[in-house]
Amino acid sequence: MNFLLKSGTLYWTDGGPYGPALADIRNRLCGSEKQIIAGGEQFLSKIRMEVPPEELPPGSCPKQYLLKNSEGEVLLSGIPRYADGDDPSVVGWPIYRMPRVNSAELLFQGRSGLLQMINSQNYRLTAPSGKEMLTLLHRGIIGGWSLETAEEFSPELLCGIFIFCRYIEQENEFTTV
Repeated sequence: MNFLLKSGTLYWTDGGPYGPALADIRNRLCGSEKQIIAGGEQFLSKIRMEVPPEELPPGSCPKQYLLKNSEGEVLLSGIPRYADGDDPSVVGWPIYRMPRVNSAELLFQGRSGLLQMINSQNYRLTAPSGKEMLTLLHRGIIGGWSLETAEEFSPELLCGIFIFCRYIEQENEFTTV
């Protein structure tokens, strides 16, 4: 299935023009929280900043990405992972930059997957078996992102995964003080 995410709105596009809007992503006034409106329901994504080390697999950042429904139930969670050779617990903290993050381990609908940055603004979600489940590709100067799925995902999950991609990019941004 093919989708288009443009200006915060998710459209179904399988082989034709834009279909009806399936979901909208809205920014909160402050912070990294994002709101998703899909099918008349409201969902909220956020970053949990203080995750106890015993809850984290090796090579992970001490954060957790969450997507919750209006009842507070977690629908999608992700733990960002350091890039190979950048884990501070192994190689120490870099002097001139923050350690790079290039993937996140996701849990959703009783399944797991690895969301990996292919390159800047392009991502791939793979199952533990290595099967590609979802590809997000930036459309360049045209704008927006193309989402190609091998499996069926709900609109709120597609938007949540996209937001998690943006969170990974934020992990790698140069911070100015």
